[in-house]
Amino acid sequence: MRKDKSHKADTPSKNAPESAGSESAGKGSAEQESAAGDSTQEKDTPKKDTPEKGRAGKGRAGKNASAQASEQDFQERYLLALAELRNISARHDKALGEARKRGAEPLAFDLLDSLDNLRRAVAAPECPQSLRGGLDLVLRGIEEAFARHGIVPFASLGEKLDPSRHEVMAELASGEASAGTVIQEVQTGWLIHGRLLRAARVVVAKALAEEKPADKP
Repeated sequence: MRKDKSHKADTPSKNAPESAGSESAGKGSAEQESAAGDSTQEKDTPKKDTPEKGRAGKGRAGKNASAQASEQDFQERYLLALAELRNISARHDKALGEARKRGAEPLAFDLLDSLDNLRRAVAAPECPQSLRGGLDLVLRGIEEAFARHGIVPFASLGEKLDPSRHEVMAELASGEASAGTVIQEVQTGWLIHGRLLRAARVVVAKALAEEKPADKP
């Protein structure tokens, strides 16, 4: 009987490890619940903005405003540059057109004397009829070519004297025309694109001299 009691005393109890495990498990669950409670409290608690965060927000706002101002300034400069480019292009086209118009002036001016001689040949009574027809075709062809390039004659006969267009060759007393009126055209005047190419040479009328009354004896 004594041997059985000693054997029972030396044998470790089976419930001891189980109780230790339950205690450690209880401690672990308590720690987990405490950590979960702390995290929930942190989530529920509103975060306060620190001065550093406020300054960072203001810095970002300032940068955005500066970027918008720079973009607006760039757009304004772009539009101004585009308008200036268009003005330069328009001025260039205008200058080029004027240069093209004026480029024909020296050649046209030199051809006018030959054109006058051709007219005189056509109008000459001694010119044969067969030759007159051919010369007349050449004359009309030159005048049509001049007209396509804006080179046209202007009429002076019967017009008032215009010093900007007329070159006075002589003055003749006339009872039919008023003083200063062109009564004869010696050389035809020409225009090129509305500008004077060659002045017309003309004879103008002047007032008749008044007869002085005879002296009484």
